[in-house]
Amino acid sequence: MSTARANNTNLSAGTDRERSLARSAPPANERWNKPSVQNCHSGRLERFQMLPSSSTRCGRGAVRAPPKAAFTLIELLVVIAIIAILAALLLPALSRAKQAARRASCVSQLKQQAVGWRIYLDENEGRFPDVRPLKTSLGYKPWSTWPASDPRAGWAAMVLSNVIRAPEIWSCPSMQTATFKTAEQSFQLAGTDTNTTTTVVRYWMWRFDRTDEPVPLDNFWGRTEADCVNSLRAANNPQAGVPGGASDVELTVDVYFPNTIGTVSPDLKGRTAHPKGRNRLMLDGHAEYLRDARTPNG
Repeated sequence: MSTARANNTNLSAGTDRERSLARSAPPANERWNKPSVQNCHSGRLERFQMLPSSSTRCGRGAVRAPPKAAFTLIELLVVIAIIAILAALLLPALSRAKQAARRASCVSQLKQQAVGWRIYLDENEGRFPDVRPLKTSLGYKPWSTWPASDPRAGWAAMVLSNVIRAPEIWSCPSMQTATFKTAEQSFQLAGTDTNTTTTVVRYWMWRFDRTDEPVPLDNFWGRTEADCVNSLRAANNPQAGVPGGASDVELTVDVYFPNTIGTVSPDLKGRTAHPKGRNRLMLDGHAEYLRDARTPNG
């Protein structure tokens, strides 16, 4: 009797235990859909209740996030297109900024030449030099195309060599990369000794462009500043115009080839050191930028 009662007690306990387990167990349709998670320490696969994501737990409490998706092809093409648009907008602006910087540097060089001429004039009774033989020895060569005379100024660098010692003062920065920098009208060496380093002059001086005797009215060889203004007025030169004073008289200028002159060769027509204009030094010592639609190309 006691044995039967014990068996009934054991059976009842076992039934209660099974009911408890049945209540805590997940439904059958979910029991085998739970993902397997590998125990990183034992190497065994264990099935147990997981978080909503299928993260892999390695070690106590560690959660490894799923890998992020890479760029799609469309997203990559959009980024490339945006970069191309920005480059198209910025590059012209950068180019204009570089041109402006070179133009400003050129103006600075012309002002330094003005200082050199002022020192020379003060030491020589206010007269410009008359060194027509020196100009001839450097290779005086009027062109049948343009210019019709020879405004190259290698002689000026030689005359002012004791005052201006930096050779770069005589070469416009934009001429260093100009496509026409090797054209024979565009430069002149300040000296005839090819065995030594010689200054290269890449500026023009129209008022010293001929070696005629007597000195033409529109040339300044041996003249004072006042004589220069008066003689230029008397010359009635259509290119120079009639100056009102020294501030209207051009002394030094960038190399340029107007596109309105028929004799200019096609590869030089419309070209200048600074597109759409040129820098020039005036007789009174100031330097300025002059716009000129005849020279749109650099």
